[in-house]
Amino acid sequence: MSGTITINSTDLANAIKPQLLQMPEITQQPYSYIIWTDGTNYYAKNGKTGQIDYSGSDASTVIQSVLDAVSTQKRSVIYIAEGIYKMSKGVKIKSNVYIKGSLAGEYLLNDTQGISTNGTILYAYGTAPDEKILYVDTVNFNYTAISKVRIENILVYGDNNPGGTTQDLRGIGFWCDGYEANKMFGIVELINFFTTKTAGGILLRYVTQIRLDKVILHDANPGIDASKLSTNPENYYAIAYLRNLIEDNYIGQLQVGGLYTGNSNNIGVRILGMSRSVIHKISAYNIPKGIGIYADVVNTTNIGILEANDHSTQATVGRSIIASFGHGTTIDQILMYNQDANASYIRTLDNAIVPVRLIYIEDDLGNRYGINIDKYVKVGTLILKGIENVGHPWWSSWQTPDIVQDLTSGTISGIKKTGTATFSGDGTTTQFKIAHGLVSKPAKILITPGSSDAKGTFYVTADNTYIYVNYASAPPSGTNNIVLYWYAET
Repeated sequence: MSGTITINSTDLANAIKPQLLQMPEITQQPYSYIIWTDGTNYYAKNGKTGQIDYSGSDASTVIQSVLDAVSTQKRSVIYIAEGIYKMSKGVKIKSNVYIKGSLAGEYLLNDTQGISTNGTILYAYGTAPDEKILYVDTVNFNYTAISKVRIENILVYGDNNPGGTTQDLRGIGFWCDGYEANKMFGIVELINFFTTKTAGGILLRYVTQIRLDKVILHDANPGIDASKLSTNPENYYAIAYLRNLIEDNYIGQLQVGGLYTGNSNNIGVRILGMSRSVIHKISAYNIPKGIGIYADVVNTTNIGILEANDHSTQATVGRSIIASFGHGTTIDQILMYNQDANASYIRTLDNAIVPVRLIYIEDDLGNRYGINIDKYVKVGTLILKGIENVGHPWWSSWQTPDIVQDLTSGTISGIKKTGTATFSGDGTTTQFKIAHGLVSKPAKILITPGSSDAKGTFYVTADNTYIYVNYASAPPSGTNNIVLYWYAET
């Protein structure tokens, strides 16, 4: 047998390093580069030439080399296969790029056993606390006329000591600040994007359009320090910081949860300036000593659900939601649970009429704190569940009772009060009045005789001020008082 056998550089590399043959099925799809790991080193294969252009033991260096290589292209697709990618520093995105990871399941992390490999994980290992792991370099961005960055199926993990006794939290997940280039950046899309145990989640500022869909950011410490921004600094730390966003923004699901520090300036989601947008759901959980959602100057935006749920007895100076909405804004539901201190505020801008179908407040902690609502907020139904009203129809954290007049259905549900009423029996009185102190006529009333003289056949009626206990025949007179235990709820 005669002939020539040609071995190209890729074949030779694969023969020397068999692990390079173990690329996943994602390599069959069109791509500019695919990046993968064998558990120790990281490799980047050129989708056009088939060559292994970059490799090394630091994922940051390999990923940055790829991003630099595609910066001369008008658009590119980079696949990062399932695995853990240790990042000694952040990387800069300099051109239109679509970075896609692997998402094999709903959850990418198992806190009890460290990091799971069930997905693409950028592990901020040894980075500075404020290091931006995925950083859009808007100043040196190419092809600005069609600027767009999309990140999908990525988890940024920031704990340098998984499973240890201390939390050494590192990195900010994603950062795009058009102000740094003194111009609006184009389009940013984050789809199935997660951060956990990082120093911050995401910052989007001076961006024309955003799309956030299933963006879940947990356990930041302390959060993005907004006071360090280059213009109009705010003294807040936020997990998600969204500012000066215009035109057709879309938020499908944005969820934040968990700030480790007890700083009273902590915020879950900060929105300042948003127009012509659609928000399906924003949720904030476990924000001790801070504000769950802080939104201001939100105009012409359709909002499905704003939800703040503290589940924390630490929130001793916290508010669930502070928001100011402008003309053209509609809201389906505002939901607040377990607000442990201070009233929240819902305001409007320039006397804008903002309809809200439902405001629901549930306080299982029993601290009786509520919400101040501007009279231009037109509420369909207000439900206050588990709120005890003590001594006054509106507890001190409410500014005015204007909301009563602004309820389109005239319904305030769920306020409860209990008490003991004592009367002197005269043998002739058949009706006893109990001042319930609720904001409206009770929907539920329970009367229990508290003394033998109070027993008998009776029925109960009520109005906005009193509960009336009507006996079929007058209770007996005597030295014993007529005692009635009562419960009322709107």
